[in-house]
Amino acid sequence: MKQGHIRRILELMRFAILVPLFFTSLQLNAQQAGFSGVVINSITREPLSGAHITVSLIAKFPDPNQPYGATSGPDGRFSFPRLPAGRYQLSPRRNGFVFLEAENGGGSFVGLTLQSGDTVKDRIVEMTPMAILTGRVTDEFGDPVEGAFVGAIPVTGDASRSVVLSRMNGSTDDRGQFRITGAPGKFRIRVSASPRLGVHEIRTDGSEIPVYAETWYPSTDSRERAAVVEAIGGREIAGIDIRLIRKRSLTLSGVVTGVPEGSARAEVFVHTRTFGLPFTTTDDQGRFSVAGLAADNYTVWAHYQSGNLQLNSAPVVVPLESANETGLGLRVAPPEELAGTLEFEGGTANSAPESNQRAVVHIDAITPFFWTETEGGNVDRERRFSITSVFPAKYRVRVESLPENAFIKTVSVDGKTLANTVLDLSGGVNGAKVKVTIGLNGASIEGTVSSEDGKPVCCAMVVVADSIEHVNDHMKSVAGGKTYRFTGLRPGKYRLIVSGPSRDYGTQTAEELFDQSPEIEAHEGDHVKRDVTFKPREAK
Repeated sequence: MKQGHIRRILELMRFAILVPLFFTSLQLNAQQAGFSGVVINSITREPLSGAHITVSLIAKFPDPNQPYGATSGPDGRFSFPRLPAGRYQLSPRRNGFVFLEAENGGGSFVGLTLQSGDTVKDRIVEMTPMAILTGRVTDEFGDPVEGAFVGAIPVTGDASRSVVLSRMNGSTDDRGQFRITGAPGKFRIRVSASPRLGVHEIRTDGSEIPVYAETWYPSTDSRERAAVVEAIGGREIAGIDIRLIRKRSLTLSGVVTGVPEGSARAEVFVHTRTFGLPFTTTDDQGRFSVAGLAADNYTVWAHYQSGNLQLNSAPVVVPLESANETGLGLRVAPPEELAGTLEFEGGTANSAPESNQRAVVHIDAITPFFWTETEGGNVDRERRFSITSVFPAKYRVRVESLPENAFIKTVSVDGKTLANTVLDLSGGVNGAKVKVTIGLNGASIEGTVSSEDGKPVCCAMVVVADSIEHVNDHMKSVAGGKTYRFTGLRPGKYRLIVSGPSRDYGTQTAEELFDQSPEIEAHEGDHVKRDVTFKPREAK
């Protein structure tokens, strides 16, 4: 073959390869977008270098979001020349600064939507210098308190910024001094003294172990009477000195029974809603005592283990108010097996789940901080189930792999129908037989999620709950314009709670939020429709 022919063939082959690549490149460029801007100090308005800019492409659940990163240069500028089209979360970070651009809608990031071919230029990202609060915590004698937790609680009712604002907290050092940093704003300062760890000392001189109340600056046990401190960006506010308020020291004591004779001592656990105290141990007579407790509601239970033998008592809630509790009795017992049946209303074969989706009955301990878990009991073809390792406690019945609109209609023990789905096994199983009846016409609640201004809303959190304890039972993350739907709801009254993914409610408690949410009453077979709206967090 002549050399000219060979050259011609090679050129044609090269053209055949480059042309598809060229059009593929054009297609990719057409599908991508660009995003650039400048980071500035919100107070001085000067460019801010060294800021780490992250934009995360929001993926469909359960896929993870894909982050893209860039760093601002000496002129504060950053650039993402090629990004896939989609909706992003913008989250800049730099030491000594906070990002407060979300104050227009809440959270620690804002949204950014990029269409194919978009080129967003000169986006200004403002970062605010952190505010600094310093002070000292002392006891009633003026001595420093080490390890006290200090938190700045936002005064503003603007929930949109409270996620960022509420991060201002820290602990005192050995001199009682604290230094906390965060976003500018108005705060009330709260101090909680750390609980005493380990075995409490026994005092024989009649004195009490010091116990301190939650104290607000400068020295009050009431949030309403606390002084307001204004934290200013880039400045240190010093001299926030707090003297703790001492409360009466209370004692909780009693006896643990059921431990094998001649065995090692049992352990007794004491918890509150907010923290758990390390265990104490009984003496050789089974007696225990925990001193230095503040007024609160405590959950107490005993545990014994020797080799493979484990014994637990039922958890007991003890309210300590102004007097000691000295006669608490805890009886430990081995785990038992709980047997029962699961039936469908009507009892027809067509009402049962498919064979490859066998129902599973669970019982979940409802006493706070009770750490024992049980494995679910599979329901066999005769509709029987068995759950092992059941210790004394109160449990809530839950069933998995049911038809879409099925719900637990009744739970009965030895033929007696319970008022709710809670099994009180505090005294042990004792051979009790449980019957769970499933209704097939549960209620449903559905609606759309939209924003007040019609812009896309990312990942609103929608919750329906019949009580504050059950807010995790029915929860969905829903994109703007989409429909949320909850099925298989028991007849009753529910609260409909809606929030953004990073929204916080400031100093509101979960109980307050639950009480302020709208109530929906659903009857068996009802299909309730309720559309919801909330303010989006779109980028400026």
